[in-house]
Amino acid sequence: MKTIIKIQEVSKEFKVKKRKIQALDNVNLEIKKGEIFGIIGPNGAGKTTLIRVLCGLLLPTKGGVYINGYNIIKDDSKLRSSIGLVSSDERSFFWHLTGKENLEFFAALHNIKKRDFEDRFSAVMELFKMRGKENLLFRYYSSGFKKRLALARALLHNPQIIFMDEATNNLDPIASEELKTLVKNELSVKQKKTIFWATHRLEEAGQICDRVALLNCGKIKFEGPIGDFKRIKGDLEMSTIDVFKYLVRANK
Repeated sequence: MKTIIKIQEVSKEFKVKKRKIQALDNVNLEIKKGEIFGIIGPNGAGKTTLIRVLCGLLLPTKGGVYINGYNIIKDDSKLRSSIGLVSSDERSFFWHLTGKENLEFFAALHNIKKRDFEDRFSAVMELFKMRGKENLLFRYYSSGFKKRLALARALLHNPQIIFMDEATNNLDPIASEELKTLVKNELSVKQKKTIFWATHRLEEAGQICDRVALLNCGKIKFEGPIGDFKRIKGDLEMSTIDVFKYLVRANK
C-alpha cells in the first residue's frame, strides 16, 4: 500500500520558563493509505502533541512531515484540504450556536460554498443519525452527539485522512461502541479513509486498529501489527499498564 503519512525524525521541544521539555524525540513513522493506525500510550506520552504537529497546528523543532505528498510547512493550504481532526476538546465549538450554525462557520473556513454546504450537511446529518438535532444549541447536546458533531465537522470537506485524538473520552460504553463501529465500517471500509487513532486504551486499539505504535515520553518504543499487542496481553495475562511497561523495557 502507498504511504500517505511519513514522519521523519520529528522532535518537538517546549520551553517553560527556564526549563526545556522534550515532548517528541526523534519520531519516525510511516502510515499506509486506507489503514487505521493507532498511536497508543499513557496520558502525557506526547500523543496530542504529535497530532498537532501532523495537522500543522504546531511546528516541529526538527524533522519533516509529509502528508498525502505535501510538506506540512510549505504546503499548508493543500494539507488542510487533505485532513480532518476530531479531538476531545469541546471548547472548539460555539456553545451558544446550534449544531448547524457551528458547521456553517467551520465550512466557511474551508471555503465551502453555501450550496455545497447544504448537500454535505444533509449527508453528514444522515450518516450520524442527527436529524432533528441540527437546530439544537450545542450546549444542550449529549456527550455522544457532541462527538458526532465533531466528526461531522471533520468530514465536511471530505478529507482523505482523519486524525482522532482520544475520540471516545467522556462517552458511555454504548456511544463509544457506536463511534468505533462507525469509524471502522463506514469511514475505513466503505469510504476508504485513512484513520490516525490516538488512545491510552489498549483494548480500544485492539478493537479498531490495523497497526499500532507505542509512544512513551515522546519516543516510539514499539511499532507493529495489533496482533502483537493482543498476543502479549493475552499470552502473558498482563494488565494494560503492565503491557506498557513490558514494551517500554523490551524496546529500550
